Amino acid sequence: MPGLEAGGCALLTSRFLVLEFGWRKSTLLRCLNVQGAGPHEQFEAGVAELFRAIDGSKARCRSWKLVVGEDWARPVVLPLAAGSLSEEEVETALREYARRTYGDQDQEWHWCWGPQADSLVAVSWPHAGWLALARGMAQRGCTLSSAKPMGADLAGGLIVIKDEMWLVIAAATLSVMRWSSGVLLDWFVLPDPAEGGRVEALCLRLEQEAARRGDTCRDIVLVDFETVGGGESSRIWEGMRHAGWSVHHCAQREIRGSLAWRLRQVALSSWPA
Repeated sequence: MPGLEAGGCALLTSRFLVLEFGWRKSTLLRCLNVQGAGPHEQFEAGVAELFRAIDGSKARCRSWKLVVGEDWARPVVLPLAAGSLSEEEVETALREYARRTYGDQDQEWHWCWGPQADSLVAVSWPHAGWLALARGMAQRGCTLSSAKPMGADLAGGLIVIKDEMWLVIAAATLSVMRWSSGVLLDWFVLPDPAEGGRVEALCLRLEQEAARRGDTCRDIVLVDFETVGGGESSRIWEGMRHAGWSVHHCAQREIRGSLAWRLRQVALSSWPA
């Protein structure tokens, strides 16, 4: 379409939105307080904020890359060989697995998945918000070239990856991945519990997962996504260390090639005092 510029990118979470667009890499930051009764309403509200920001910035991009906070995503790793079931059967199996994991699959979700070794890695998004995202892009004459949950984007940008580890990304929610020799064995999101209960919830869930799979890995790699000065990571580090876990806090230099991390730096450098 005439007049459209190079592609733009965006990071959307329940707490902030960052846009980067145009040949000169113009940026826009908005602090958000996304409201809604649940993930479906919140995701729709977040998508609406995204398009208000795009329109207000006068950004005219041919395509957009989007990273979305896991406030609204429901990731799973399903032990299922690719091709053994039809697409409809796969989606049914994913819904059942997610219902046991998250308990909130009664409303409609949009599933994306791909094969990995002898399993499927899948993420579901609230369906109405996903449709609003696709419709909004089409109305503006642009395309959504990629949409990733934040955990997947950050995991792909880590320089230091242990052969055996639990990767914990601390943001509005806790995104937890179990990696073994470069293979993703498990991935789930823990919602933010009551004040002061975050470390306890994480420790309990990791102990449950370790017992379920007979997993002896006690190494955690921690990415503190939102906190300046490491306050959140310090609380998690202390709590998990006392529970017998080894915790490595990722330094900024250990995260490269992550769109979410780069836009995070833009957000934190511009954050209102």
